[in-house]
Amino acid sequence: MAPIQAHHPPVSMDIQKLTPDELRYQICMFLGKRSNNGKLTKSALADAAEIFGRKKGGVRQLWRKHKDAIVNPDKFKLNVKQKKGCGRKRKLKITDVYQLVKAVPFRYRQTYRSLSAKTGIPTTTLYRLMKSGALKKTNSAVKPTLTDANNVQRVAYCESFIESDGCFSDMLDRVDIDEKWWYIIRVNTSYIIVDGEIPPVRKVKHKSHIIKVMCLTAMARPRQNVVTKEWWDGKIGTWFFVEKIPAKRSSKHRPAGTLESKPVKVNKTVFTQKCIDDLLPAIEAKWPTWSPKRVRIQQDMPPPIQNQAQVQPSLYSLKQ
Repeated sequence: MAPIQAHHPPVSMDIQKLTPDELRYQICMFLGKRSNNGKLTKSALADAAEIFGRKKGGVRQLWRKHKDAIVNPDKFKLNVKQKKGCGRKRKLKITDVYQLVKAVPFRYRQTYRSLSAKTGIPTTTLYRLMKSGALKKTNSAVKPTLTDANNVQRVAYCESFIESDGCFSDMLDRVDIDEKWWYIIRVNTSYIIVDGEIPPVRKVKHKSHIIKVMCLTAMARPRQNVVTKEWWDGKIGTWFFVEKIPAKRSSKHRPAGTLESKPVKVNKTVFTQKCIDDLLPAIEAKWPTWSPKRVRIQQDMPPPIQNQAQVQPSLYSLKQ
């Protein structure tokens, strides 16, 4: 077999994606192309070590072990698979690792360093166990503590949707409303521009004191007309709690008297008026004519507003 004269022959596949057995096989094939009558050409071992990311001694050991199969593939079978149980023995068994980790309280299991200090296992060993799948990362979210009375109320709330036929209601007559907080401007925003175009300049007085406004959003369940196959997306509207106030003084940004949008503090009177002026007319205008005329408005709001509201729209009948 004639040797390949190229100093760095091209490798067709990604070395990082090869399994250990595939990597050893590719090294053997590379050495076979760089051999002549059972002898390696000059710098063949060094080139293989550099291309495949292995040490030169390991490549030499691989050549000595599989030389006969590489040179005479017709007589010998090339088997580069490692035997089960070969390699460096573990100092700790997986069962021992499990026992050590389980004995550590969860507050010390947040980082490799804290877990290593409590178990005596090096951080590098914990990292390798994490990569192999023996250990896993998980997230823990704080959940509300429910009393027996809370559980009873939740069950009663679920049972309120059960109809006379024993099935749950389709909730097609329900409108959910909720309040959301929004910043009037984002600190970081991305745009798609063309070559040479200048992005917009956005300025605020202080990035840590950006004004927030509250909005009321209403949403119903999307539905389809069984006759015309027309879909309604269920979007009713969003209304911000702001008011237009004329500027009292002139500045470099605007003259006195210019109308400016200012956030409104939401209380019982403001919320009730917003529902009467904006929410109910929007439901009247956007509700499908072929849908049930009786609408239930489900409120999900902070307790101070909910407890102090004088007029709470909970059941509303649309005009025929």
